[in-house]
Amino acid sequence: MSLSIPFVLVAAGVLAQPPAASDPAPQSPPASTPASDEKGPPPFPAREDRRPGDERRRGGDRFDSPLLREAASHDPKLLKDIIDRMLEQNNRIERRLQDAKNKLEAGTPPEEVFRMLREARAGNMADVFFQNWRERREEANSQGPIFDKPKIGPGGGPDPQQREELMQFIREIRPEFAAKLDEWQKTEPRAFRAVIGHLIMQAVDTFHERDRDVQLYELRKEDLRTSILVVEKSTEVRTLQMSEPKGEPDSEKLTKAKAELRDLMGKGYDARVRVREYEADKLAKRLDESRARIQETKDVREQMIEKAMTQLLERKRVSPQPGDGPPSPRDKQPQGPGGDRRPEPGPQ
Repeated sequence: MSLSIPFVLVAAGVLAQPPAASDPAPQSPPASTPASDEKGPPPFPAREDRRPGDERRRGGDRFDSPLLREAASHDPKLLKDIIDRMLEQNNRIERRLQDAKNKLEAGTPPEEVFRMLREARAGNMADVFFQNWRERREEANSQGPIFDKPKIGPGGGPDPQQREELMQFIREIRPEFAAKLDEWQKTEPRAFRAVIGHLIMQAVDTFHERDRDVQLYELRKEDLRTSILVVEKSTEVRTLQMSEPKGEPDSEKLTKAKAELRDLMGKGYDARVRVREYEADKLAKRLDESRARIQETKDVREQMIEKAMTQLLERKRVSPQPGDGPPSPRDKQPQGPGGDRRPEPGPQ
């Protein structure tokens, strides 16, 4: 199952907590610095719609932007902050890649390692996205990172249509949980992001198979359904844990909820194993078909060589051989006088 036990505990904690309080507004930079006084006007002209501090934040969005280069030339601290952020990001990427390599060498299936890398990449994109939103969340029209100028398209993460498709799937299997998510989307966006952000990649993989492989789609759909039930039950368990006195034995209600959560996690584990078994069988079938084609090529070796020799001696085009691939556009052109006989060398 793609939903791990650590995530259940972490996600449940996030879902049970109230949204974080707003960060204090950034300090406005001084009106001028010695560098700007000596080298002319500041790099950002005054504008009525620009709030204090925008030049420092917006200039850091792209390291190679002209605005950033100009700003950094007047502000060593800004440049140092940007370099520190880049180093931190590179360190995170290096740690994740090393972890993926270790898992692969330890025998983890390549599919799982690839999924981990893809989720890590999505996490990096989310970090940048939420950082940019935090820097402008005081704007009047900012509603939150789910709605506020999301990146859409190739390389930009899931689009609103994919999120809505996932929500529709949740409404079909757990309408009560879907109603709770709809409420969280308005009142508890942090909890909403925790649920959707974890399930979206699994949902995209599932819906991708709808028109490609019906059997695999059904298996993945069952896996996704169980993952949703696990997330819902984990929030219930965490809420019960927080409501009970510390150090006291679990109540009957909490004990029952834990047993139900464990049962759901077992079903999800089995669902993930069935997906892997099907994919392994499908791959084995493709390998068997490939080996069969290779064997057919071996079986007709002498006949194909003899035929090619005859055609060469008669100056005809050699028939396609096994493994030659599709014919070239030139081979598909109609033949001129003389049929498929090759022209004699020299002037005609």
